[in-house]
Amino acid sequence: MKCFLNTIFKTIVFLAFLVANVSFSQNSSQSYKENLLDYLQNKTDTDVLLVQKDGKVIFEYFSKDWDSQKSHELWSVTKSLTNMLVGIAVHEKKLSLDESLCDKLTEYKESPYCQIKVIDILNHSSGIKWNEVYEKSIVESSPISMLYGKGALSTADFVLSFPHVLEAKPGTRWMYSSGDTNLLTKILQKSYSKHEYDELPWKKFAEPLGIDSLTFEQDKSGAFVGASFGYLNAEDALKWGSFLLKGDGSWKGHQILSKDWIKFSTEVPESFSKGRVVKAPQELPGRHFWPNRKVPALGARKAWKDLPEDFFAALGHWGQMIGVMPSENLVVVRFGSDKDDARKYQVNKLMHLVREFDQNKKLPESSEVAGNPELVSAYKPGLRYNSWWPKLFKEVELFSNYRAKDYCSCLYVFAQSEEYCEKFVENKSVPSFLAPIRIHRDLKEILVNRAKSHYVSKRLGCVLD
Repeated sequence: MKCFLNTIFKTIVFLAFLVANVSFSQNSSQSYKENLLDYLQNKTDTDVLLVQKDGKVIFEYFSKDWDSQKSHELWSVTKSLTNMLVGIAVHEKKLSLDESLCDKLTEYKESPYCQIKVIDILNHSSGIKWNEVYEKSIVESSPISMLYGKGALSTADFVLSFPHVLEAKPGTRWMYSSGDTNLLTKILQKSYSKHEYDELPWKKFAEPLGIDSLTFEQDKSGAFVGASFGYLNAEDALKWGSFLLKGDGSWKGHQILSKDWIKFSTEVPESFSKGRVVKAPQELPGRHFWPNRKVPALGARKAWKDLPEDFFAALGHWGQMIGVMPSENLVVVRFGSDKDDARKYQVNKLMHLVREFDQNKKLPESSEVAGNPELVSAYKPGLRYNSWWPKLFKEVELFSNYRAKDYCSCLYVFAQSEEYCEKFVENKSVPSFLAPIRIHRDLKEILVNRAKSHYVSKRLGCVLD
């Protein structure tokens, strides 16, 4: 009888311990979830966050204007899409990384630009003079004049024209440049027939991955704006992330890329060790991706101190990210509207919170210096694009073009309200009343002063006329 009572007592104690541990685990898990939600809702302007673990979505968050099916602007995540298309062309032997820019862009034969190889452009090491700044320096910004000024006619012709001289030997200096990326999409245009090129992002990339939301806009010359104008919904961004996580270039029987292309793309290029223009401590580049690898030759630390070295990401303006962590089988999609500097998300912080939620435990935080501040060396090229115009006139012209094109994309590509789109195309530098928006819904046209943009199609989005 005594033995029987002891057994019952031990069973009760064990069950109580088990219940207490389950309760503690649930409370702990809830705490890490709340930490993550607090960061998204109260400390950043996050539109969407999806976390996938072992092929299953374990966390999702949407702000009031967004869901998993609405296409979101990718901005420079599009550069990583351009990497995919270059990889496809190399895999199909339509393009060689060692060939000169002029092998395809024959109109530039005999120019200094012929020294530039495709691999130099993929490495952001073309050596071309450029000023990669954005909304706060409209008339000094190379990308804004390329996307919304005369460069909208042909982004590649804009990049390969004065004042964008060859100021460094190709392959010897790393410098982030949206102009470089748009040279790649122009080279791709000359590597395929018109029909093949126009179908390339969908037939060779999106469709094999089961992606159906991709919009990829073109300039007036018909070249994809590979640096900036791609759009995906969050669900499809996860599919792309899953493909990157798999890592061997194949998907469901399709060999989309060579087996080593993704590994190659997430290596720090040699040109970064030779010379570099680095604007932020986290700028540790791959080939149109952002890895977290150390660079022993430079004494460089990881870009994100609390994350594994195998983490890499496609990153874009205003806080867009597709992050991949093979060692933990994680894919994270974050879309945002980070216009307020005080509320910009941090990759290291977000991914640290995601990992704590996933693992349901407190993770250590490194005491290392964040990134590599000693490598920061901002470039000041002294470029201006306003010619003889007074600065304000040029700002209003560029701002009008920007509002016309991006309002069109907001309204028709990611299907937001007029109220949302008006806020989307605001800029503190220029008052919006100087560039009032008129909508011609029957023609799907947007007019702003003398600027006009129109919606082409679901695949091609909007174009600046």
